[in-house]
Amino acid sequence: MVKVKKELEANSLDELHNLVENGYKHLSINKEKGEECWFRGHANNTWEIKPTLFRSRVNGVSIQNIEEIESDLFFEFQAKASELHSMNLSAWETLQYMRHHGVPTRLLDWSDSLLIALYFAVNDRVYKGEIDPCIWMLNPYKLNTFYEETGDIYDPDYLIEDDELYESLAQASGLPFNYPIALYPRQRHTRMKAQKGWFTIWGKKQNAMEDIFGYSNRNCILVKIILKKQAVIEIRKILELYGITESHIYPDCDALALELSMKHGFIKYPDY
Repeated sequence: MVKVKKELEANSLDELHNLVENGYKHLSINKEKGEECWFRGHANNTWEIKPTLFRSRVNGVSIQNIEEIESDLFFEFQAKASELHSMNLSAWETLQYMRHHGVPTRLLDWSDSLLIALYFAVNDRVYKGEIDPCIWMLNPYKLNTFYEETGDIYDPDYLIEDDELYESLAQASGLPFNYPIALYPRQRHTRMKAQKGWFTIWGKKQNAMEDIFGYSNRNCILVKIILKKQAVIEIRKILELYGITESHIYPDCDALALELSMKHGFIKYPDY
């Protein structure tokens, strides 16, 4: 595989629209067959496409130690998240809840909504306007051909049965595949439903997805579009017009409180 890495830049909303349309072609998304593109927004275009479990770790930590940490995180969360005990969550669902509440896992979020990805790119609280944000486009079907030729997107239980996943986490033995795999889990978490969210899950390879596959070349898996200042300004206006706000993305009282504080001038995102 030739790992081409090509930077695409959108200086306006019109340029973004054209780049997304071309992105569908480069990714070979077959809309007539009902195939969807997945999107991910980064407030900093230098951030890697890599799950939190593999992002920040001390140099020299072995894969086995990472898997031991993963096991500890899973069982501590499962034991201490008392508000979830009545929900009788499966191991897969527990991982999803961990991810949406900020615990490091080998899952990475995507959305089938471009607007949701744009919100995370331009309205992320980390973004200060110093480094351009970006969006990523992914063909999840083509990604999964590296696991099985059909390229189907997996219900997690068909990838690894829940009991087997639980045993793997208990023994800190890792997962039995190499490349990241796209998953269609049940959208049980309210945030996952609101964000039209899906996941990719990493196996043995801990590399960033763009380093494994490259991006923005013809017949690729990934497309990266950097959003320049004028495009960011226009995107923010469109998101506000369409009601893609904090409480839409995070349907809980904390998000509503932040949104109201912003609306009435107590909190203000930086001007770009």
